[in-house]
Amino acid sequence: MMYRRSIRFRLTLWYAVILTAALGLFGGLLWLSLRHRLIAELDGNLSASAARFESYFKSEAMEAPEGQLRDELDEFCQALPSSNYIFLHGASGFVFRYPAGVPKPTRDFRMLQRQFSSAGEAFDLEVGAPMADVIHTLDLLGLLLLSLLPVVIAIA
Repeated sequence: MMYRRSIRFRLTLWYAVILTAALGLFGGLLWLSLRHRLIAELDGNLSASAARFESYFKSEAMEAPEGQLRDELDEFCQALPSSNYIFLHGASGFVFRYPAGVPKPTRDFRMLQRQFSSAGEAFDLEVGAPMADVIHTLDLLGLLLLSLLPVVIAIA
């Protein structure tokens, strides 16, 4: 003999399934939206830093000899967050890296590349910032959403 569940049980089960799907969709969209916003903000900060660095480089390159120019650029970079990365390479061989001696970051870094010219020379500029804060924030939100989902379903 086949046992059939009551209509109340089946409706409750459907309600729980639909609520779980809706809350999962809401949480996923919230996470994606926050991720997009945080990365866009980081990209905006990188772009602003690159523009300020380029402007400072152009003004100092006209006034300072090459050896002093590196010192001026290093001093300028001291105002940036210490975890940021800057690499400047000129067509004539001029190279500047901040922090000095640190290789290009390869993991969990957001990089921005741009080219510009100064005094007829082409330069490639790379600016980078760590993604650690973004990743940490998204991990916390994901943990919060995943831990509260069963509680909300149980209460409902």
